Amino acid sequence: MTYEVLGKATADITYPDGSRAQKAVTVDAAELPWRTTTGAPSARTPSSASRSANTAARPAAPSLYAATTSRA
Repeated sequence: MTYEVLGKATADITYPDGSRAQKAVTVDAAELPWRTTTGAPSARTPSSASRSANTAARPAAPSLYAATTSRA
């Protein structure tokens, strides 16, 4: 599973770790654009994302994620 947040700011990003337990992983003040790949794909669909007009948050495949942005 690959997660990606596009933009030109920083973001606090929370996404599931890809394990069966779907533990949340949080990255504080990530520089955008940001991308990471986890283990096994999730069967969940996107449920929440907060973003500014300058940021597009999207998973590369369906999953649970959240991102909030702040301007530097």
